[in-house]
Amino acid sequence: MKRFIYCLMALFAVCAMTSCEKESAPTKIPESPVELPYAEYSLSGTSCEWNFTKEDSDIIVVNSREELEKYIVCDGECTAPSVDFEKHSLVIAHGGCTNGIHQIGVSKFVKFADEKYGLYIDIVMGWTDAPELWTYAIINDKICGQNSVELFVDIESL
Repeated sequence: MKRFIYCLMALFAVCAMTSCEKESAPTKIPESPVELPYAEYSLSGTSCEWNFTKEDSDIIVVNSREELEKYIVCDGECTAPSVDFEKHSLVIAHGGCTNGIHQIGVSKFVKFADEKYGLYIDIVMGWTDAPELWTYAIINDKICGQNSVELFVDIESL
């Protein structure tokens, strides 16, 4: 009988030790992204154009006039439209498509938790076979950090 009680106590101790595993930290539930206001930045109607040549999709956060001048080429004495970089950032998305572009636009600009943002671009390709580069820029409240905005591109055909 003593042996049975000792075995029972040993079994109880083993069970108690295995059930004392370290508790895992509670999973943080991600916040829903919040849509943010923005204004389109366009070079239309100026003698300036974007200075991008690579077809890979990329995103750039510009926070000064000097930075902006790296990405825009203007004819003569013309200057690109201004941005108040004290209060705002210019987010430039660019890339390439295998066919011509029929339509391009931003579907939404969102803020995730922890100062991370997402820019969603929708592109509708046309019927031409000529590859085409695209650039789309928005003005929004000041963003710090070049890697703080993620680009999401949705490409569809007509």
